[in-house]
Amino acid sequence: MARKVLDGSAYTNVALGSSSTVPEYAPGDTVRCDSGLYVYGSANGAITVGQACKFVEGVYDFDTVTTAESGSTNTQLGICIAADGLADNYWGWFWRGMGTEEALLATTISADAQLTTTTTPGTLGSGGDNVDGAFAVDASGSGGVVTIRAAGLLQTNMTVAAT
Repeated sequence: MARKVLDGSAYTNVALGSSSTVPEYAPGDTVRCDSGLYVYGSANGAITVGQACKFVEGVYDFDTVTTAESGSTNTQLGICIAADGLADNYWGWFWRGMGTEEALLATTISADAQLTTTTTPGTLGSGGDNVDGAFAVDASGSGGVVTIRAAGLLQTNMTVAAT
């Protein structure tokens, strides 16, 4: 998927589909592209391009998500999609939402279907916990990589702390 960094972003020449063994940007840095908002962080385990990952805000250590983690109550769990394949402890960019990106689906899904976590690590589908705001753009006959969309930031089982 071609991505163009928008004017006004802190970085203008970002290779979103690349990874490195040492951080090239600060953990948590973001960049706004025509395809959405991306955050920079480290892979906690090998991650395939398009896999859904989880993280806690402020800790930019990404790992594949399953329904087991997203089913916890009162978790502040951010969801993102890997923009590139990453080896364990490699650094790279993850799509947070506010546009479209290609994601790995585990199941057959219809166009415009609400996406959920699944029991298969890193894949989205149906029947699990909703990933707020994530919808399939096109139908998928047997899973695989498809374009998804989100108007806001991806999250699941988000709670707001009392003030």
